Amino acid sequence: MDHMVWNQGRWKTYSTNDGLLIDEKGLVNDIVFDSSGNTWIATSLGVSCLNMKGIGRNFSIPDDGFSHLVSSLAIASDNTIWCGTLNGAYKLNCGKLQYEFEPVEQLIGNGVLDKTITVDRSIWFSTYDSVYCRKPK
Repeated sequence: MDHMVWNQGRWKTYSTNDGLLIDEKGLVNDIVFDSSGNTWIATSLGVSCLNMKGIGRNFSIPDDGFSHLVSSLAIASDNTIWCGTLNGAYKLNCGKLQYEFEPVEQLIGNGVLDKTITVDRSIWFSTYDSVYCRKPK
C-alpha cells in the first residue's frame, strides 16, 4: 500500500519500498514531526521514521499481544517518542546509536486512544476507561 505526501507543489508517494513498516492493509494511525525534520509514522506493525531524504528506519514494539499496533504518537522536547498502543503506552528512547522501547506503568484501561504533551511537559493519555497524566520527573 502506498501513501502520498504533498511536498513543494508535488505529491510524493511513500511505501514499503521506502522502508515504511506497513502491512497489506496500509494502515497509518498517526504522523508527527520532530525538531530535526524527521517524520514519525504510527502503523499497525510499529513505528516508522523517515528522515529528510526519505530514508526509513523501523521500530517494532516487543510483542506482548496487541502492542504492535501503534495508535498514536507524541514527541517530547527531549525527542522521546511516546507511543500509544492497544496494550498501553511505550516511550521510544532515542539515543545517538540506540533506540529502545520502554513500557510505561500500567494505565487503567490500557488501550491508548490519544496523548498530548503540555507546556509543563506533562503527558496526558486517554484510554477506553480513563484519562491519565504523567508528570515530568
